[in-house]
Amino acid sequence: AFNLRAADGGGGAHPLFADRELRRALTHAVDRERLVRAVFDSLARPGVGPLPRAVFPDWQQVTPLAHDPARARALLDSLGWAAGPDGARARGGTPLAFRILVPTSSTVRERVAALLQAQLNAVGARVTLERVDIGTFVERQRDGRFDAAMGGWRVDPSPGGIRQTWGTPGNRGRGGSNPGGYASARFDAQVDSALDAGDLARSRRQWVRAIQTIVDDAPALWLFEPTLVAGVHRRLRHPPLRADGWWRELDEWWIPMGERIGRDRF
Repeated sequence: AFNLRAADGGGGAHPLFADRELRRALTHAVDRERLVRAVFDSLARPGVGPLPRAVFPDWQQVTPLAHDPARARALLDSLGWAAGPDGARARGGTPLAFRILVPTSSTVRERVAALLQAQLNAVGARVTLERVDIGTFVERQRDGRFDAAMGGWRVDPSPGGIRQTWGTPGNRGRGGSNPGGYASARFDAQVDSALDAGDLARSRRQWVRAIQTIVDDAPALWLFEPTLVAGVHRRLRHPPLRADGWWRELDEWWIPMGERIGRDRF
């Protein structure tokens, strides 16, 4: 997540990330497919936005900001971030440099952050990883004292929870649930329209519009969506597992009579 507000927690605009076009340029620099393969192999998928696929079935209708380092460099050039002899960019004497807050409690996030750092450095950003314990991570996020943060989001079974984590009401005041400070009246209105729609088809169309808006605004790089894996004995038969709880239809699980073993016959 980019912090769109000043990293001192004072509430002013961040000198870098208040700029939508800079956030978009940095997003184009990141190869999410490569990050996922390197860290997870086949046990995760690149993020498609603030909602996972399980609660956003129309995700293929959203156009992502594609991995395109050449476009990233061109955008940075157009914004006045010139590359020096060593490749590092600066504008008006200010370097394109920032810190990413990383919780040491998550080995996965530490590994992803290191790869992310290398990809952003490749287009001229100078990125420092600031590794902190989870208590400090939460406190710094709450107080808005960070440039960017390697966060983790869990969502409700309904997409409506996005209003809390990315909507304007969530970023008001200290300790809000939208610590990066993203605020878009257009996004808020589209989410409200999706939730208030009178029929499913209209609601789904509004959700696509809302997700496209926030993806285009790039308040964050949604890097990966882990695939949860579970194993059961092959003799068990069960209905499709629900995204909001594998145990929901546990009473419908069964074992064919001919495949039952001693402990199944009670």
